[in-house]
Amino acid sequence: MMKLMKFLVVALVAGGVCAPVPSQANETNGKAIMCQRFVDNQGEPITYEQRADGKHLDGFHFFWNQVEKIRINIYSRNFQMTTSLDKYIATNARIFWRDGVESFSLDRRTLLLRINPYGDAGATKKYIFAPCELIDPKNINAYFQPYIDFDNTLDDKARAGNKI
Repeated sequence: MMKLMKFLVVALVAGGVCAPVPSQANETNGKAIMCQRFVDNQGEPITYEQRADGKHLDGFHFFWNQVEKIRINIYSRNFQMTTSLDKYIATNARIFWRDGVESFSLDRRTLLLRINPYGDAGATKKYIFAPCELIDPKNINAYFQPYIDFDNTLDDKARAGNKI
């Protein structure tokens, strides 16, 4: 009987090392990161034009145990915000979440984001890695604004002289 109790205590303690704890999720709420991609979802290098449009940047805001992804919408030249499908899971070493297109795993120590794009018919493609930095969530839009302003200036030049 004593051996069984020792086993249960060890199993309980060992299980708590890797299991998500609500307090770990709560300490992430209210934080934001900005990540920079070097390749797109097909594994192709980000081009100069994509960088000029700000397509290499992904912002993530952690709140209420969910993740809001902020990117530039290339058509409306505005911010595009999508919320994760599920609550994020925080462990001592990583934070996991997913949206409709990708799943994410953030190393809490190095802030290296591993992105797993979903492929055709649910098949996955190779991982994409993106370094991130911790930022103030109130300033997340400020990272994107120069790219939006640049694109708007290019659009104004292209439309100059149009009669309609």
